[in-house]
Amino acid sequence: MKDNIAIHILEALGINPRPEFYAGIGVNEAYLNDEKLCGILIMIYRGAYGKTLGASEYYKMVMEMETLEISEFIERFLAFGDNGFVRQGLRTSKSNIADYLNSDDLYSNIGIVVTAATSDISDREEQIRKTNLIKYNFINDVLSLKERLPESIISLALADLEKYSDFVPKKRNI
Repeated sequence: MKDNIAIHILEALGINPRPEFYAGIGVNEAYLNDEKLCGILIMIYRGAYGKTLGASEYYKMVMEMETLEISEFIERFLAFGDNGFVRQGLRTSKSNIADYLNSDDLYSNIGIVVTAATSDISDREEQIRKTNLIKYNFINDVLSLKERLPESIISLALADLEKYSDFVPKKRNI
């Protein structure tokens, strides 16, 4: 297997680079949250692989994802790394649970089948809601680093801030 910088980045942040490891988990801040997303952004920007362009492309990739399901994110990020940290021409993620079943990992396959049998379509709205909250926090993390990140990334975050502010839980007057 070739040396994959994207794998090293994920592992440095404590993320298992095998998407099937997280199969069926969905959007879960214990595995993927704004801090990890921001850590990846900083590692791309500070590394020798893409610098500003790679970091901007990564930011856009995250914001384009409908949900931040951990296994889908890993697939996409690994493809992004293989593609030279650019989104253009990025292969799409696995669209079918059967794609995972080619794995030799029996326990992962059992988890996939059980999860598929018990998942609820109404849960999709909850996954999107959780994703939007993570994205809002990610935007704010990026903005808090404005002294250490290029203006192009800060401009992207500022443009997205208002769009995602509707997803923040409102404080209740008691």
